[in-house]
Amino acid sequence: MIERVAKQYWDDSWKREAQLPATFDPSVAGIRGLFRRQFHAFFVEHFRDIALPGASLIEIGCGRSQLLPYFAKHFGLRVSGLDYSAVGCEKARRILEREGICGDIICADLWNADDVAVAQHDIVFSFGLVEHFEDTTGVIRALGRFARPGGTVLTLIPNMRGMVGASQRILSLDIFDIHVPLSAAALAHAHREAGLELRGSGHLLPAHFGVCNPGTSDQRGLRSGLRNMAYRGAIALSTGLLWIHERAMRLPVGELMAPYTFALATKPVGEAAVAPTPTALSRD
Repeated sequence: MIERVAKQYWDDSWKREAQLPATFDPSVAGIRGLFRRQFHAFFVEHFRDIALPGASLIEIGCGRSQLLPYFAKHFGLRVSGLDYSAVGCEKARRILEREGICGDIICADLWNADDVAVAQHDIVFSFGLVEHFEDTTGVIRALGRFARPGGTVLTLIPNMRGMVGASQRILSLDIFDIHVPLSAAALAHAHREAGLELRGSGHLLPAHFGVCNPGTSDQRGLRSGLRNMAYRGAIALSTGLLWIHERAMRLPVGELMAPYTFALATKPVGEAAVAPTPTALSRD
């Protein structure tokens, strides 16, 4: 299976961060909390029937995860994670420790995880993972291996087909090129092809250009000064749209402007685990 990005990319990305990132916190007030509140509302809606207190969740591609403590605190879940970047895993462990959350972080390749890592979970979550692989169905089939029969697979990826994707191409073509631009229909189809029962798919949030990565000065795209100016302008625009969505009127959520695409599926009861084809793991 072909992966569009190498492990070294993630190691270097996590090393560049001087400090641990803050845990995702939907209680932040005012404009700074606009994205957080609406992102949180998505999980509240879709976790309502599947994230019962005490249920287990594993995040595949958990390098320096800001969401594992959030899932534990707000939904009472038992959390764990898996990633092949030792740097990302160490930061994920430190974030959990900082927040006083117990959780196993396993540094292993998705395709060669040991029996403990593959223990079946109630929820298998990935955020910015599957779009880095050419074979979308293959990587989702591998994710399903971690779910118990009747368990849920929730896949969340950046939407690289609308304005976010166009903006990413302008900001940094190198970053855009490590993504497979999947539509909601294609992502849903891949879950079905992987043997899962689709429960829902679509887009998340009316707009949020903060999902774009401005890249570095040596990458293809706008020059550094213009890149930063365009990036900040796009974030300001999407902040205004999120404010309108929350305070004035509900804006449409679709492929043109939405920052994320998702699919939610269930592993059929009685289905045996399927061994995946070897390749490597990544995370956005």
